[in-house]
Amino acid sequence: MTTAKTYKQQASIIAQIAEAERFLAYRDTKRGINPDSSRYTVTIESGGQKRDCLGTFGPQRWAMVDLESREFTEEYINEIALKAEHLMREPRQIYGTLTHEHTHKENFDTDCKDCSASGSHNKIFKSVAEENGLIVTHGKEYGRPGKGYAFTELSDDEWELIQKEFKPHIEVWDMARQEPVKEKKESSMATLHCQCDGTEGFPKSATMSRGAVATKMAGKGLPICPECEARYVQVK
Repeated sequence: MTTAKTYKQQASIIAQIAEAERFLAYRDTKRGINPDSSRYTVTIESGGQKRDCLGTFGPQRWAMVDLESREFTEEYINEIALKAEHLMREPRQIYGTLTHEHTHKENFDTDCKDCSASGSHNKIFKSVAEENGLIVTHGKEYGRPGKGYAFTELSDDEWELIQKEFKPHIEVWDMARQEPVKEKKESSMATLHCQCDGTEGFPKSATMSRGAVATKMAGKGLPICPECEARYVQVK
């Protein structure tokens, strides 16, 4: 049997996906859910513009494809996604996010609408989330009332139970996506400054292209302030 540990010889998200699938199967068992009753797949993807999004549940995001015709069949597959930029969090928090999204899956399977179209989590979500060992906080506590009961974390008792029963492979969470570090390019404009207050024609601060500054420095130098008769100096 392939496990998360099998893949740790390479830097691969396969190990992370395998661990997430193992944990979600554990949650199915805990809740008495037949895993064949509602198929789902696990993905790890970028959060994109939603930088504060930790994970998502997407009903019927995938569908089976007929191998001969290459057309979609009527067998749909739900999706639970972890956002790659947030995998640097503590493993306990990652399993908390998986529990949160599994709660959405459970509610979808039982035809319980637990969110509004805008993403506000209602009291149905809160009730089932608490059954799953999550501590639920309303968004108004964080200045985001429109999110409803969207803020969750594993309780101490639930985390202890997960460690005892599930035995998490926390070593797979040693990798997370990061945004490329971009070198800050030097501005093409330079700021000139005079020690006095300047005049209407020659303000205290002015900007000039760096090319023009270089040309003037090679010639007569930077402009002279008519107020204090001192030359402007380049500050950046």
